[in-house]
Amino acid sequence: CFKSCGFVQSPATRKTCRPPKVPSDGYLDGPEKPRYLEGEKVVVKCSSENISVSKGEMICTASGWT
Repeated sequence: CFKSCGFVQSPATRKTCRPPKVPSDGYLDGPEKPRYLEGEKVVVKCSSENISVSKGEMICTASGWT
């Protein structure tokens, strides 16, 4: 129907992110993937002998990791 009316709808494309950069004294909590879809979340945990384990959540967005 759309083509007969002269309207061509482009398929929706979701942005992707490469794996996030993890601090040298931290690790990704969960499996690492080659690509993450926009909206996917990962948790990075950092540990130090002087500090208890803390964690940070990162979200893949159209502009990269936040």
